[in-house]
Amino acid sequence: VDGARGADRMLGGGGGDWLIEGPIDEASKDTLSAGDGDDIIITDHVPAVKDLLSCGSGFDRAIVDRKDVVADDCERVRVVHGSEEEVFEQEGAFFESIPPAVSEFFFGTFWDGLAPDPTGGLEG
Repeated sequence: VDGARGADRMLGGGGGDWLIEGPIDEASKDTLSAGDGDDIIITDHVPAVKDLLSCGSGFDRAIVDRKDVVADDCERVRVVHGSEEEVFEQEGAFFESIPPAVSEFFFGTFWDGLAPDPTGGLEG
């Protein structure tokens, strides 16, 4: 689920979810609840913006900025900071730390099962 721009309330389902609250330069407050399952949640911004995040059951991984409020049920949390370039480097390290079986699900099986983007990948 991609929140894109603007304030969002996002809710994951019962399986593994990928929640991203929007572009890195977005400045609105978002509320995300990943739900059950092993989830990946991305809520980092440059500059940092306060988002609210809960993960639910399962083993969840989140990449957040220093202003985010993260519930205790998020098992692996990486807090990023610095310039946009530094944050992108830290995101890279975060994604490299994801075990192969999990990354195969999200970057292989999961994406392959999605319908084509009706906007052609354009953000409005």
